[in-house]
Amino acid sequence: MERTLIFWLDGPPVCCKGVFDAVSNLWKGNVYYILTRKIDENRAKIVNNDKADNCRAKYIILTHLSEPEKYAVKFLKDHIDDIHVFNGYMSNCSKYLNLLLEMNNKAKTIVWAERPCPSVLRKPYIYTTAYRKIHKIRHKLYAYKLRNRISAFLPLGIKGVQSYCSNGWKNENVFPFLYLPTMNEEINCSIADSADVRFVYLGRFSSGWKGTDILIDACRKLKGNNYKLTMVGGYGDYKDQTLAYIEQNPNLEFGGTWKIDEACDRLSEYDVCIVPSRFEGWNVTVNEALMAGIGCIVTDEAVSDELVTASKAGLVVKAGDSSALAEAMEKVIKDPNLVSVWKQNAVGYRPKMTANACADYFISILNYLFSDEKSGRPIPPWQG
Repeated sequence: MERTLIFWLDGPPVCCKGVFDAVSNLWKGNVYYILTRKIDENRAKIVNNDKADNCRAKYIILTHLSEPEKYAVKFLKDHIDDIHVFNGYMSNCSKYLNLLLEMNNKAKTIVWAERPCPSVLRKPYIYTTAYRKIHKIRHKLYAYKLRNRISAFLPLGIKGVQSYCSNGWKNENVFPFLYLPTMNEEINCSIADSADVRFVYLGRFSSGWKGTDILIDACRKLKGNNYKLTMVGGYGDYKDQTLAYIEQNPNLEFGGTWKIDEACDRLSEYDVCIVPSRFEGWNVTVNEALMAGIGCIVTDEAVSDELVTASKAGLVVKAGDSSALAEAMEKVIKDPNLVSVWKQNAVGYRPKMTANACADYFISILNYLFSDEKSGRPIPPWQG
């Protein structure tokens, strides 16, 4: 009988729901999602998944219980020899990681996490430099504490692997991972061109991590008018400025707010998705756009830009550079044939990033670590 697989999560899975649900459905043993809290207010507007939907995992929300701590401790004891997967070592659920390691120093533990993201964007230089040094030291201490105690560490993306290995994690225990939301993998993709290039932005209206202000500045620099840009979002620190600029520019329109399970279907109606991120752990809009069969113009700090590089379905530009972003958009406006090429490449790449393909990779890691029958080191399908 297969061991029980337990995912310890700070909240209901959203960005990782597609791959984790697929793992749950493919795993032969029991699967649990242990949630330390409910979904946050803003994400609740685009998704409602405090329940399992089509996933066979059993949901347990600790905040719904009368004695959550007592329940969690008993659950750990009852599953001391099973496989536990934690989102991060500095998260709400990391206290249960530490408790499990105290109970069993040979516990089967997996930790996955975004790359370290110190919240210092657009802060004074001295403050930023000092904070980042302290932040790096902190992560080095965690690496020293945990690298010989957990079974494996799964950072998101190549950049995540590089960040954590530079902080002291051992290469042999590190495997690249990704965010993968629930997506429509059977969508019919349109390759047909349109008179105007139809750009779309999907995400929070934010001048920090998301770089919405960079996109607006790039639009001010565009010379061609044969394009449309739909801005989809609805909240964020740059919402008012974004909506005000949309009113001023006839080439832009506000697309409202989309539910996350609608993203692929809605994105397929456009030509190119713009992802102007300043800094990310992994921007899932890239996954959704490629699955929708459209290309992306994405920055080199989205982390998921590696999907665009691997698929050849778009362009990667320098983060924070509105001129570079405008130049990339202008390139598509002047050569609409790129739209068709990128769409064809995106469609061809889709099998490498399906939920089952990525779930097979995750399960192959578990087998590599814990099975008596060893095979070769697993390779992420999306990097091929």
